[in-house]
Parts: sequence; structure tokens; C-alpha cells
Amino acid sequence: MKSSFHGFRRKRVWIPLLVVCGLAASILIVDRRLMKGEAVLYEIGQGIRSRLDDFGDAYKRGDAGVVASYYADEFSGSEFGFARRERISEEGGIILEEWKAPPGPALDRSGFLD
Repeated sequence: MKSSFHGFRRKRVWIPLLVVCGLAASILIVDRRLMKGEAVLYEIGQGIRSRLDDFGDAYKRGDAGVVASYYADEFSGSEFGFARRERISEEGGIILEEWKAPPGPALDRSGFLD
């Protein structure tokens, strides 16, 4: 009887210990994968920021060739509507606005660049 009781006691200790170790290992693996993903996202963000900085600098200089290189040949668009903002509500210091693009036809690439 004594040996079976001690065997039962050992199982009660080892099973939770194995579960905890398994969970810890899983957390470490997931954390490592997230860190790799975070590094990739950081690099992508830095690349986007660099491209936007280049675009902004070219725009300020009036370098039409560089600015044009950022637009696809089949580009079509209109103004964003920053000038036509309509306040919908304000609550707790938060203002909700609707921005409307001005009416009119969409511009193609050459029209937008002009």
C-alpha cells in the first residue's frame, strides 16, 4: 500500500509540473514568433516612412518627375475633402466630422499631377 500511495503522490506533483513547463515553453515559442513579426513590421514601417519622406521632399522641391513616379498610369482620384468638413457630433471632447470631397469628375494621372 505504501508504494502505491507514494506513486500516486509523485504523479500529483509531476503532472502539474509538466503542464506548467509545457505552457511556459509554448509561451516562449509564441513570444519569439511575435518578436520576429514585430521586427518585420518595424522594417516595413520604416520603408513606408522613408518613401513618404522622399515623396514629401520631392513635392516641396517641385520635382514633378519624382512625384509622378508615385502614381500608377491608371490612377484616378479626387480631392480628399479637407475643406468640406461637416461636424456631426461632439461628446466628451471628441469631435466627429464627415469629410466630403468636392463634387466633380475624378482626375486621371496627368490631371492630378497638373
